[in-house]
Amino acid sequence: MNIDIRLQVLEAIRDQGSVSYNTPSGAILTLLTKLTSEGNLVGVSEVYNLFSEARSANAVFVQERVPAKILNGYLLGLRQLDATAVEEWEAQNRDWSSRIKAKLSNPAEFERAVVDIEQAITAWINARNS
Repeated sequence: MNIDIRLQVLEAIRDQGSVSYNTPSGAILTLLTKLTSEGNLVGVSEVYNLFSEARSANAVFVQERVPAKILNGYLLGLRQLDATAVEEWEAQNRDWSSRIKAKLSNPAEFERAVVDIEQAITAWINARNS
């Protein structure tokens, strides 16, 4: 993890409960949004790990929001997958978010899980369109 991200995590940990956000974990969620939209999947996991150690009472709350961050920031945002196709794929693969959350604490496995899901969606789109 580079020093800039480490400093941002420390600030987010410090800002836990800040009234500047509409949720107590707003600062860390904002950082996770930034990282997913940049495609820094390993960083998402590393940031979550540091946060969950420092603010364990909010770890599950944050973990539950990571799939939405991946969906919106990475798959639909950065990778620009078709939203309708992703929605249709999701309906047939309801466990995708559980798979992501299960790998969140291991940076390499988390990245692999997200990339695998992206590839599965892309293959599904290609098969549907052929």
